[in-house]
Amino acid sequence: MLKNALLVIATVALAACSTGKMKAEYGQLRVNTQMSSTVFLEPVSPEDQVVYVKVRSTTGNKGFRLQGAIEQEMKAIGYTITKDPKKANFMIQANIRDYTSTVKAADGTGESLVGAVVGGVLGSAIGGGKGQEIATTLGAVAGGAAAQKYANSNVLVTYTAQVDIQVSQRAIGSINYNTRSNASQGDSARTRANYKRASNWENYRTRLVSQAKKVGLTETEATTAIVEDIVTSLSNMF
Repeated sequence: MLKNALLVIATVALAACSTGKMKAEYGQLRVNTQMSSTVFLEPVSPEDQVVYVKVRSTTGNKGFRLQGAIEQEMKAIGYTITKDPKKANFMIQANIRDYTSTVKAADGTGESLVGAVVGGVLGSAIGGGKGQEIATTLGAVAGGAAAQKYANSNVLVTYTAQVDIQVSQRAIGSINYNTRSNASQGDSARTRANYKRASNWENYRTRLVSQAKKVGLTETEATTAIVEDIVTSLSNMF
């Protein structure tokens, strides 16, 4: 019994130490955004700074409001927003392809560590009979409360967004594109197609991956910070 009690104390002490270290490192929100490739655009006169913006989302997350944020930022740096692509000299098209979150306890395991370990060990450390039953119940309650506390504030929460971007600039002349595509039909048949097309747009594609980390981070706080960072990275192309 003494051995089990000491194990409980050691487990709680270790969890507290690890949590303190994690809070010191991730107590403040950290946001990092990386671009897969750099895009260079030709400078234009102020009267030609007209942009069309279209954002789609295949994640199903309705809280990730990127289009309005992009339009607001582009206005702030001197661009005019148009809803008609024919009137635009620039186009920003984006797809929010992925938005996920992960939760990690201080020692790298899931957030239920304290609830499972402390609750179980404490419940089995106080003898048998009626005392065993009471102790097990108390241990489960204590462990569950600890797990709930960790789930709310003492776990490292990470949100990651992946956004595919196509930035287009109207070209002075016509551009010819050669495209090759492979498509599957049924289980085995494959078709290949090669075609050429002329366009008045120079197209540049890149991907932005933005990650927010913080102890006890909420989705609302993460989304706001990630959208702001993505918009800043995107507007810096212009």
